[in-house]
Amino acid sequence: MASSWGRGSGRGPWWIAGVIVLGGVVALGGWLSRTGPQWQAGDEATKALSPQEREALEAAGQRLAQALRNRDRAWREGGAAAMEQAQRALNEVMGLGTRPTLRPEQIEAVLPAQLGGLPRQPSDTFGDASLGASSVSVSTQYGDDAARRIVLSVSDTGGLSVWAVMAEWLRVAAEAQQAGRREIVRFEQGRVRREVEPADATPAQIHWVLANGVAVEALADGLDLDGLRAAMKDLDLAALEGLRP
Repeated sequence: MASSWGRGSGRGPWWIAGVIVLGGVVALGGWLSRTGPQWQAGDEATKALSPQEREALEAAGQRLAQALRNRDRAWREGGAAAMEQAQRALNEVMGLGTRPTLRPEQIEAVLPAQLGGLPRQPSDTFGDASLGASSVSVSTQYGDDAARRIVLSVSDTGGLSVWAVMAEWLRVAAEAQQAGRREIVRFEQGRVRREVEPADATPAQIHWVLANGVAVEALADGLDLDGLRAAMKDLDLAALEGLRP
């Protein structure tokens, strides 16, 4: 049965419902302070890191945890000025707004005519500045059959820290493992990659944050994770990574 998450369902950019907003209600600091299963769930990803990369990951996670605590305290106790200041500090930790944002047409020009043989459909574009950082997202469906399709979203927030995102994705993967689901997080070629195996109403998913801070999300109906991996070989990540404002 086809799921209802695809094009036309009102999905916005991945990060709106993802790491930034989600961070306001999770306690990353508690995860970082544990030495038990939460950290061990990330061993597959972290053991391949160099000592310097592991140090960067841990430092980014700690800075993110503190920024989230500060923002939560501002939401509970502070006024509008305190909340704005805390959000700016969180954006800085996340690496948002460190450069001008890409234009939608730059992103669209790089997207392929097909993914895994599925033809490209018209794109939707989104823009937002509600979190104090300008953003753009281009969402494109591949395939016109709801039973077999890929929805590809490419988003830019004027920069994004691969280490802060990896820290959050490792936390999410640890929770998924405890719930009996499998997610894979890897750091490779300066990029962080997250793969989600399909389960129940959850589609197969692959996410990247590229070295230039561009975020890529691919969700599939009618494809397993191997099929989605194969289809995504048609996307030129290096070209997206080479885009400049």
